[in-house]
Amino acid sequence: MAASISNVIEQAKFQEYARNEQAIRERFGSRSGSGLSDPERALLTPFIEWCRGLSVRHCPATPAVVAAFIQEYDWRGPKIVVPMLRAIEALHDHHMVANPVATNVVKAAVAEMFSDDLADLIAGFEAPKSWSKTEKKMFWILPKDIQQIVARREFQREQVISQALSEAGNLRLKVAKLESAAKENSNTKEIENV
Repeated sequence: MAASISNVIEQAKFQEYARNEQAIRERFGSRSGSGLSDPERALLTPFIEWCRGLSVRHCPATPAVVAAFIQEYDWRGPKIVVPMLRAIEALHDHHMVANPVATNVVKAAVAEMFSDDLADLIAGFEAPKSWSKTEKKMFWILPKDIQQIVARREFQREQVISQALSEAGNLRLKVAKLESAAKENSNTKEIENV
């Protein structure tokens, strides 16, 4: 009897939390974005069906649920799974709930999915070439906007380095030509002196 009363009290607390959280969420209205795109909805379908089959929530999903989904779907490879993760992020953002993809357990599951060379094959932004293999794996689980910033800055850095190397090469050629001309000049003066 005491256990059932405590269960009823706990259920009432959870219902109160849900009502209060919904009221807070409604204050923000449509600030969560314009909704999910058709491609995002399509990418979510396997995740939603998988969650249904296990009788777990797809939103808000717990990090363990997302990590388990990745482990079961990793055979499809990062080209498929990473966009699914982006869609899971978008779904949670749309509903203004915490992003389960941004957790260590999910990052670890994603890192296990990658083979050493596979990160370079993923559509999107290229991981910085100077990064280690482990760092490149982590790049692919960064939020898309952060990937874009890192990739843009890396591209700019590489352009500056390439330009500097090109200028250094041109200067070396000029120095070599000047040295050659000076040597010829020196040889010509020696011949004239003879």
